[in-house]
Amino acid sequence: MATVLWVILWIFVGLIGLFIGVVLLAILLAALPVSYRIEARTGEEGGSVARVHVRYLFGLVRARYVYEKGTGELDARVAWIKVPRGKKKDIPAESLTPQDQNKASHAKHPDSIRTQSNDGHMVQPAKPDSTGSSLKEKLQKIKSNISMVKDYPNRQIITALTLRTLRKLAKILKPKHIKIAGVLGFTDPAITGLFFAAYEAAAEALRLRKHIQLSGNFDTQQTHISLQISIRGRISLARTALPLIGLALKKPVRKLIGDLIS
Repeated sequence: MATVLWVILWIFVGLIGLFIGVVLLAILLAALPVSYRIEARTGEEGGSVARVHVRYLFGLVRARYVYEKGTGELDARVAWIKVPRGKKKDIPAESLTPQDQNKASHAKHPDSIRTQSNDGHMVQPAKPDSTGSSLKEKLQKIKSNISMVKDYPNRQIITALTLRTLRKLAKILKPKHIKIAGVLGFTDPAITGLFFAAYEAAAEALRLRKHIQLSGNFDTQQTHISLQISIRGRISLARTALPLIGLALKKPVRKLIGDLIS
């Protein structure tokens, strides 16, 4: 009897240890950052070119997406193993049963389905407008939720908390490197002048000159946009989720979420 109790105890301890290990592993994976690099060029003779590189777990998981000459190609790998991309295979019509062929024909041509009325004429069955009614209900719910938020008693406190959280997220999600350089010109030189007047004001107020460097083309006969974009940064799921969780745990926000869900 004592041996059985010891076995049950060790199994219980092992399950607890396994649960704690899984939780710690999940926290570790969430804390590790995902690094990304984006490079793009527009206005080139060969068309726009964009490359996106993503790395995780010190490069053990990585993906690369290349868009060039109007087509995109994705290459995702775990260690040295390439992740296959599923392709939908067409089933030959000869291998289908008559019932399956009839269903496929009705799916492609739903207007061909007819029913016979009492006077012998073929009529189209009425289709239930379930999509429209469900969409209308969703829109009404969204409208009522917006009205509730606008008239909520603690909306000023909730707004202040939300803005504070958004500022924290902006600092966390801000890329480490941003570089945008290029030449812009429009068919009307006056429009080009207005654009660069606004750009100069915004660059001075927001201190964007270190990241964005644009020059104007006032002699072009057609719209000309030539840009080179380079962005690098890291995103951590844990660091991103913590401010959102903190916001949701605040009493006014928690009460608002409960009222919206109920």
